[in-house]
Amino acid sequence: MDTEIIELRGIKTESDGSQTEIVARIHPPTTTEEGTFCVIEIPEFRESGYRIFGVEDAQAIEFSHMLVERMFDHHGVTRVED
Repeated sequence: MDTEIIELRGIKTESDGSQTEIVARIHPPTTTEEGTFCVIEIPEFRESGYRIFGVEDAQAIEFSHMLVERMFDHHGVTRVED
């Protein structure tokens, strides 16, 4: 499985016109006795990381990606492709 951190980038435009770059980092899946999960870091939204579980590595990554996309949408962040 891929061991690279996935970065999703976006721009949030505030009501005063200022812009902030938002970077979400999805860490590679980890398996513990609790299950298989990815950690998502989005420091602009939350100090600690989110642990997103799946039944296996690919599902944990997919769910993490889906959550970031929804969070960007909820917070009015426009996705920027690299």
